[in-house]
Amino acid sequence: MLKFAKWGPFGVIALLMLGLVGVGVLTGASSCWSGAADRLGSALAKEPVLAAHPAGSEPVSGGTSSCDADDGHVEAWQDYRLSIPDAEALAFYRDAAVGGGWRPVEGRRSPCYAKEVGGSTAYLYTGRPTEGDLFAVTITADTDGSPWC
Repeated sequence: MLKFAKWGPFGVIALLMLGLVGVGVLTGASSCWSGAADRLGSALAKEPVLAAHPAGSEPVSGGTSSCDADDGHVEAWQDYRLSIPDAEALAFYRDAAVGGGWRPVEGRRSPCYAKEVGGSTAYLYTGRPTEGDLFAVTITADTDGSPWC
């Protein structure tokens, strides 16, 4: 600290910046700004199951990826307005997931599927995350391999 103090205000600023970088590394907050998170998001967004949808359903939002800086997970999603019962949509996505190499994950939020995507284990969830008229197809992963179902 004394060496930084000899540099005056620049030393204090340098010390603060080092501290902020250290906090970001220790908390994982910097993982969203890494090239690995960008590559993972791009790989997730390219998964064919996101674009697959039952006849009569309408894409309404999503079709993109994002990174949550709080815990460093990356998501890609597509929301749909359905004109068929949820049970039919879930059966459609079960077939699309299994056909695309996804494997069912037991003991987790259901329906949930897992697959290696972009060097990480990704988790696919289909359904209505909240009450409403949108049906979500969401793929979540992180560079640490945490389970996301």
